[in-house]
Amino acid sequence: MKKTLLLTVVLLLTTACTHKDDIAFSGIVIDYELCTSDSDLGFAVQLQSPDTLGGTYYTGTNDKYENVIVIFGNTKRLHDGDHISGRLYIDPGYSDGYCNWHYRESRGDVPEAVFTELNILD
Repeated sequence: MKKTLLLTVVLLLTTACTHKDDIAFSGIVIDYELCTSDSDLGFAVQLQSPDTLGGTYYTGTNDKYENVIVIFGNTKRLHDGDHISGRLYIDPGYSDGYCNWHYRESRGDVPEAVFTELNILD
């Protein structure tokens, strides 16, 4: 009985870490947003693929971009102009739940997501 219970708990914990809505993407970094510090930035990415996921985004200098998503959860430092690809999952309340700074009112109502895989192509 104990072995079955332990196996069930392990199975539940491992499946809780996967995301059914894991999406492949590619795009160009156009901006970043502070979350709580310089080590956990959100990166505004103008998506090349998929081409209908993002929204309208305004940079700090008020430049307007279409089909943008802000992606969190990266440990690598990205720069404006970096071409990236990988996988992500949508998390609409990420910055509300984890960040001290919030940009949706000033930067645009764009989707928020979390990296599950990241490749820097440049």
